[in-house]
Amino acid sequence: MQALVGFVLEVALRSAGRCQAPVCPSVRVAPGSALPFGADDLERLVRMRMRDAAGCGCPIVDVGPVAGGAIAVSCPDRRAEVALEGRTGQEAARMVAIVLIDLASAPAAAAAQPPPASPPVAVLASPPAARPAASRWSFRLSAGPAWGFSDGAVLEPTAGAGWSPSPRVRLGIDLGFARHAASTPKTAAPVALDAVPLRAGVGLSLGAARLEVGATLRGYRARAGTVQTGLREGGFVAASWTFRGWSSLHPTLSAGVDIYARPLEVRVDEQVALTAGTLAPWLAAGLAWSRGAP
Repeated sequence: MQALVGFVLEVALRSAGRCQAPVCPSVRVAPGSALPFGADDLERLVRMRMRDAAGCGCPIVDVGPVAGGAIAVSCPDRRAEVALEGRTGQEAARMVAIVLIDLASAPAAAAAQPPPASPPVAVLASPPAARPAASRWSFRLSAGPAWGFSDGAVLEPTAGAGWSPSPRVRLGIDLGFARHAASTPKTAAPVALDAVPLRAGVGLSLGAARLEVGATLRGYRARAGTVQTGLREGGFVAASWTFRGWSSLHPTLSAGVDIYARPLEVRVDEQVALTAGTLAPWLAAGLAWSRGAP
């Protein structure tokens, strides 16, 4: 009877062992790995703590040392490192067990999905930076020799202003002054003639060069005992060259010719003291002021 009871108990124990669920996770330590704690201690701690875990997402966990004294805990799809900072034995095993259980109880990582295709982005070309708008107004001062009267070349300073409706077109007006003098044996006194030329026209810029054409009025006043005044009408053609200079100031050179409808004679005591033909060339050098391109 006793033999029969012992046989039944042995069969029951073996059956219970065969029906026990496999432990999850299974801790796997590489042979020869130098761990600062016992592998059995780690397995015991893991089994104790996994009894209350909701699930096991990693059936096999590899444990092994890495550089720097840390312990690597890895599954096929996740990995963690535990820095022991000199701890050994049960304390070190407890730290590794905590990380191992967190790693193993997490659900398996979802299959990597390709990122959604980004919608096409319209790339708009940035417009070029706008250049500072050039000032519509410009001014110039110049002086140079002028011919046209019988006394030869005289100095003729001028001052002018212009307005540009477009970058290449300039509407301008210039006002000058010249003094002529002559003395003939037949006149009782020297002749002084003051002339004020006024030129108004339009200019076309071709780079640094500018061509100008317009109308000319030259008023004069002759003095030789008596006073004689008059006005000459005509036109002019000129060309100028502007050198890019300092900030808004630019040196300029100009050359032109005034064309009058009639010649002029200045008489004193019925004698011709000064004469002027229909062409009066002139040269000038000076400075122009403008913001931006002159």
